[in-house]
Amino acid sequence: LLRRIERREFCANTSLCLASSYPVGCICAATYDHKERNTKTTVIGLFYVRKQFRGKGIGNELFRRIIANEKDHNMYLNGSFDMVEKYQMRDGFVFATPWRAVWHQVTAATIPLMLDYDSSIQGDLDRSTYIQLFAMQPCADAKLALCDGETVGIGIARLLYNGELFIGPLYANTYVSWYVIY
Repeated sequence: LLRRIERREFCANTSLCLASSYPVGCICAATYDHKERNTKTTVIGLFYVRKQFRGKGIGNELFRRIIANEKDHNMYLNGSFDMVEKYQMRDGFVFATPWRAVWHQVTAATIPLMLDYDSSIQGDLDRSTYIQLFAMQPCADAKLALCDGETVGIGIARLLYNGELFIGPLYANTYVSWYVIY
């Protein structure tokens, strides 16, 4: 049983056990407009199937449905490193150099620095609302790395509803910047 939650810029598919309605897997996608081009980019992430339900095609079906829904957009995938080859072979994704990160506490006054840095990484993708709302949540810890007044990294970590930690975005110009943030 698949349940779909969709809003204007966000889509989540959840697989539920038929007998108990227990969630066994999920995948999420967020679609962003570009500032300077009439196109969209979809980011796929939070893809998970519980261990006892793996190998039954649930993850493949969740992934297939999210890809089918977003097929007219540019896409990128936040995935685990050990799955890179599978995504390349099966789905045609191209491996990109992983992002790196750094930390200093973000405040309302320094949010523009974080947004500018995110835009420099994402190109003309307009993620300002997402980043601002995500970074300023009470359960979030958003940090910024500065070197001589220039932003060299950003990172956001927050607790999910189940108490697990979610980290991202997390970018840095150098390994040293990443290490300081992490």
